[in-house]
Amino acid sequence: MRTRSLVLGGALLLSAFLFGQAPAWLLNYMLAKFAPHMAMQQPQGSLWNGRAHVQARLPQGTLLDLGQVHWRLRPWTLLTGKISASIEVPDLPLGGRVQTGVSVGLDRVVTLADLRAQLSAALISQFVPQLNLLQPGGTVEVASESLAISTNQVKGKLAATWRGFATKMSKVNPLGDYKLDAQLDNGPINFKLSSPTGPLLIEGSGAWSAATRLNFQGSAKLAPGAPAELASLVRLFGRDQGGGVYAIGLINF
Repeated sequence: MRTRSLVLGGALLLSAFLFGQAPAWLLNYMLAKFAPHMAMQQPQGSLWNGRAHVQARLPQGTLLDLGQVHWRLRPWTLLTGKISASIEVPDLPLGGRVQTGVSVGLDRVVTLADLRAQLSAALISQFVPQLNLLQPGGTVEVASESLAISTNQVKGKLAATWRGFATKMSKVNPLGDYKLDAQLDNGPINFKLSSPTGPLLIEGSGAWSAATRLNFQGSAKLAPGAPAELASLVRLFGRDQGGGVYAIGLINF
C-alpha cells in the first residue's frame, strides 16, 4: 500500500513537472476548449510561467487585441484535480488592467478568485453593442472574491463602480459615480444601485435575466447645485415627484 502511494505521488509530481515545462503555445488548445471566443498570439515562456498577446472576438465577429497577458501556474493544485493560475493583463486597450486567479476542475467549471479589474467604458461598449446608444465615458472598476462560471450559469457576488459616468445623451458630464452590487445564482441577476457622488444621484434595486430583461425600481435626485439641464434628461425615464426627486420604474426594459 505504501509503495503504491509513493508511485502514485511520484507520477503526479512528474506529470506536474512535465506539464509546467511544456511550451506556452500549447495553451492555445486549452483556450479553444474552454474559451473558443479568444485566441492567443506570440506566446513566450512555458505553460508554467509565460505571456502572450490575447485577442477576443467581438459580437460583430472581428478580433480585438486585449494586449499582453501574463500567467503563472500553481502546479500543486493539480493534486486536487484542478488547473489553477494567476493571470494579469496590465495594459488593456483604452486604459485598464485585470488581475485574477483562475482555476478549472474536472467538472469544467471555471472559477475566478480575487478578481480586480479596471475597464474603460469605451472598451466595454465594444463587447456590449447596446451601450453604443449611450456612447458612454468613464472607468468601470470590478471586484469579486469568487465567481464560478459554467455553461450558461454564473454564481457569486460582484461589485462594480462606474466612476465619472458620462454619456453623449447628456449636456452635463460627468453625471457622477455609480456603484452596483450584484448577486448571481443561476437565475436572474439581482442587484442594488447607488451613487455616492455626482450631480445626478440614483438609488434602487432590480434584476436582469435574458428572459425578463431589465427590471428596476428606484429614484433619481438632482444634487444641490446640479445644472437645470439635467431635469430634462431625468424626465426621459422618471416621473417627477417634486423637490428634484424622480421615481424610476423600468419593466422588461
